[in-house]
Amino acid sequence: MAAVSATAIRARNGEARAKKDALKEAARATAGEKKAKEEAERANNLVYAADMNLAQQAYEAGDVVRVEQLLKETESGADRGWEWNYLNRAVHTERLAIKAGDDYVEAKFTGDGKRIVTVEQTYEDVRCSW
Repeated sequence: MAAVSATAIRARNGEARAKKDALKEAARATAGEKKAKEEAERANNLVYAADMNLAQQAYEAGDVVRVEQLLKETESGADRGWEWNYLNRAVHTERLAIKAGDDYVEAKFTGDGKRIVTVEQTYEDVRCSW
């Protein structure tokens, strides 16, 4: 009977060691997954930053099509920041555009800031109020 008890104790100890080893391995796997997620997030942030740098360069070069392409690629990103909005507004100025004559020279806000006055070169001192 003592032999059975010793065998049973060794079996239980073996099971306990196996369980302990399995828990350690699971903890290592969880830590590995966490590290992989952090590295993937960092990589995504770097790609976003690179895309925004390219978009800024394209904007400075006057390549609006490329800017819009880069903005579209990054529009659903969770890390999208103020720079995305800045460039988006910069290339979508049509909301702010004034259709003036071909000889448009200057535009200024009125003192109350409610209207814009434009000056056209064709007609000296002719002002159009918008």
